[in-house]
Amino acid sequence: MHSLAIKVLAATCCSRLVVLERRLTPPLPELESPPEMEYSLLGPAQASEYAALVPKASPEQVRRRMSAGDLCFAVRHRGRLVGVSWASTGRVRMPYLRASLLLPPDEAVVDGAFVAPDMRGRHVASAAGAFRLNWLQAAGYRRVIAAILPENASAFGPPKKLGYRLIGIAYGVGLGGLRRMFIALDGDADGQA
Repeated sequence: MHSLAIKVLAATCCSRLVVLERRLTPPLPELESPPEMEYSLLGPAQASEYAALVPKASPEQVRRRMSAGDLCFAVRHRGRLVGVSWASTGRVRMPYLRASLLLPPDEAVVDGAFVAPDMRGRHVASAAGAFRLNWLQAAGYRRVIAAILPENASAFGPPKKLGYRLIGIAYGVGLGGLRRMFIALDGDADGQA
C-alpha cells in the first residue's frame, strides 16, 4: 500500500529523490575492477547494443541523448556490453521530478546506471562509477551529482563506496505546467550516503 501511495503521489503532484554529491578532488576511489572488464565511452554506433541491454530503451533515444551532449559510460565483460550509465551537463532534465536542473559548466549529473542481471553482485556498478569519476575529473569537472529514489535501497551501495555524500532531497511539486522542483538541503553537510 505504501509503495502504491508513493507512486500515485509521484505521478500526480509530488515526487522526491535523494540528492548525493561527489567532489572530484583527489584522492578519488581506487576500486579493484572485476576480472575481464573494460571501461569506455559508448558512441552512437553502439546505440543498438545499449537498447538490447536496457529494458524499454531504443537506439533513437540513445542517439538523441548523445547528440544533446550527454556522455554514456560503458562496461564490457569479455567484449559483451554489461553495464551503462550517463553523465549530463548544462540544463539537465530530471524526468522523475518532471523538472530541470541548471548546472554550472564544471558539474555533471549521473543517472541511468544499469547492469545486466547476470552481472549484478560483482561490483560492476562501483568499478564503473570509479572509472566515470576519474574520467570526469580528467575532463575538468569538479563535482558530480546523483539523484536516487529513496525506496531503491540497493542503489545507494555504489555511491557509498565511491565517497558520495548526502546533500538533500529534491522535490517535484505541483500539477502540469505548474510543477516546480526545489531541493531541501541536509543540515548535516558531512553526512555520508
